Amino acid sequence: MYIKFLVAVALCVATSFVIWQYQGLDQDAQDLDTSKTNQDHQKSVIDSSPEAINTETQQLPYESEHGDLVSSLRGIYFDRDLAVDENGDLRISSDLKDIFDFFFSAIEEESLETVLARIEEYLNYKLEEPALSQALQSLESYVAYKTAVMDLELTFSSRIESFTTDWPMSSLSGSYLDLIDERLQLLKSIRAENLGLEMHEAFYSEREQYDAYMIERLRINADQAMNSEQKSAALESLDAQMPAEFIESRSGANPVQVLRESTTDNQELTGEELYNARVEAVGEEAAERLTSLDSQRKEWDSRYTSYTSQRDEILLNDAYSDEVKVTELELLRDSLFSSSEKVRVIALDRIQ
Repeated sequence: MYIKFLVAVALCVATSFVIWQYQGLDQDAQDLDTSKTNQDHQKSVIDSSPEAINTETQQLPYESEHGDLVSSLRGIYFDRDLAVDENGDLRISSDLKDIFDFFFSAIEEESLETVLARIEEYLNYKLEEPALSQALQSLESYVAYKTAVMDLELTFSSRIESFTTDWPMSSLSGSYLDLIDERLQLLKSIRAENLGLEMHEAFYSEREQYDAYMIERLRINADQAMNSEQKSAALESLDAQMPAEFIESRSGANPVQVLRESTTDNQELTGEELYNARVEAVGEEAAERLTSLDSQRKEWDSRYTSYTSQRDEILLNDAYSDEVKVTELELLRDSLFSSSEKVRVIALDRIQ
């Protein structure tokens, strides 16, 4: 019932979703390589482990009238339930956002109209009235929000880009962090205006808490008026203000992710320059952790490079049928990656 309205804004929204997939602080739990909690959350949304379900024959809990999901989602089974109250009204939660984001991840491989039709089909399978109409109305609001985000990104892209030429030495504090903070505050306003209080809270409260926390940590570490002892005390005080589960959940997170999306490739720096820049940005202890993460990333890059070489050989082998190619690719992924890593590999394949 809402599809006709949504397709009417397809031209501007399609661009919005492409930008959305690559934007910085609004990644909505897509940082698969930087946050343990994001990985755990992603695994709860989509399960690519063969022991869980036969993904060769089933991707959704029903047979879609729109055909199989796009090739980048092949081997992934998706099933997320939605809760309703005793009156049959929809309980707005992050589960609804997970559903929207899953189908929108295919926006570069099939039309917006098809993506929206798939979402409506999924919601019809999962819900009855009045929850169904409420979920479709939420979809309309979500599309409006993402369209508004596109306009925001166009406004901020050139301003953020102006800071990257002198990275890392002049882009770690002061007006740069003010700009990032300004963008975050505008994002919150756009969410409130387009999503309403309940949906805004359910979809983005944790993300906004994390962003505000990381901005404050960066400000403390970049404060040249404080010595190391004062910075440590300020960081401990900041942690003490946060819920214990929040501090625990950020274990393994990359403390400079908030900056890295808008900066030049740090591989242009020497090892010592990069380490010093990180110490200035996030402190010595975090810089040590990032150095360790670099080693892990190099190991990952080596495996992924090996995978892409073998993947291309499979795809270019004319002796293989499409079915054989799919099977060979799944076997290759199984041999090189864990279940959670395969989610990331499939996403990288889609982007490339």
